[in-house]
Amino acid sequence: MSLLDSHAHITCDQLFEDLDAIIERAKETGLDKILCMCTNQVELDRALKINNPMIDVAYGIYPGDIEESSKEDFKRLEEALENKEIVAVGEIGLDYHFEDYNKELQQKAFIYQIQLANKYNVPFIVHMREATLDTIEIIKKYSQTKVLIHCFSGSKETAEILLKLGAYLSYSGVVTFKNAKAVLDAVKITPLDRILIETDSPYLTPVPFRGKRNEPSYVKYTAERICELKNISLKELEDAIHQNYKTLFR
Repeated sequence: MSLLDSHAHITCDQLFEDLDAIIERAKETGLDKILCMCTNQVELDRALKINNPMIDVAYGIYPGDIEESSKEDFKRLEEALENKEIVAVGEIGLDYHFEDYNKELQQKAFIYQIQLANKYNVPFIVHMREATLDTIEIIKKYSQTKVLIHCFSGSKETAEILLKLGAYLSYSGVVTFKNAKAVLDAVKITPLDRILIETDSPYLTPVPFRGKRNEPSYVKYTAERICELKNISLKELEDAIHQNYKTLFR
């Protein structure tokens, strides 16, 4: 088995204390690449100290953290891009789930970070929750580089729109949930040359570990479920996700 996890928060507080063991379990499961998502400077500093070729790093200001972020956070993001410390800007985007969200501020930060990705010619990784139309419109208007939609959980129709825009779609442990019919239909119509898999560790743990802390080694359950849905072999999926990862992140 040769898998990868295109989105894992392995330097967040919930996972960092067990990082060595988590990486070792990932290797034992057959993973050869983990994209470490950093949403603040503490997580980024931790990630950059990991001396392991299987770990790539992305950094971006998460929409839920925009109101607490500072100019220094955005300055550090551009420094990381200038110094080629990161392979992508992310996760960034829009999240309208909570009643007190600041729509204007989120959109402004999203656009600014897309423009940074354009400037440095790196992909950006999108968080999209209850903000589908605005997210799509901003991507249409501002994106000049590759786009990965993290943890896609939308409808087949939304998937089709994003695919037409050239986006890649990453699927998480949600595909193993019983009530996930819409996303299962989306998986079925996502071409192999646009698909990736992820854990979003420590969140969205797949069945049979749902309710427990997630980690990269559990990505195999997402992979197996996608193979069932698309009626393909694990080898076909492995080849596709590795090629897509290389295309996106070079």
